[in-house]
Amino acid sequence: MKIHITKRRQAKGFTLIEMMIVVAIVGILAAIAYPSYVDQVRRGKRADAQTAILEVSQFLQRYYIAKSTFTGADADAVFSAGGWDRIPRDTGRTQTYTVSLEEIDTSNGRSYKIRAEPADGNDPCGDLTLTDKGQKGVSSGTVADCWK
Repeated sequence: MKIHITKRRQAKGFTLIEMMIVVAIVGILAAIAYPSYVDQVRRGKRADAQTAILEVSQFLQRYYIAKSTFTGADADAVFSAGGWDRIPRDTGRTQTYTVSLEEIDTSNGRSYKIRAEPADGNDPCGDLTLTDKGQKGVSSGTVADCWK
């Protein structure tokens, strides 16, 4: 009596159910990770704008020490010295913020306000501002959340 033992062929590859499970897991991870990634990129761009605002403020403070007034430290002098009218300063990259010297009080020459406006208007904090007295401001949201 002969006994024939047949070997089953093992299937190669994945079943449709396995593939659908992997696709579902990847979809769930992407739905969680992508908004977090976008938020981190936005916060990084905002930090670049804050750096620019603070450097322009430092320039204006040095100007004030030298001249005893902010009058005359117009936007051309400030921005041509550092190139802070656009963030990032590298002209080969997409502009994310526009920095402007919003006002210099010409009556006494002792106050200014610097504004950084998002180029795409897609930041929940809106415009960032800084005054000569160090007061930080935002056009929407809270200063505590936006100036971290």
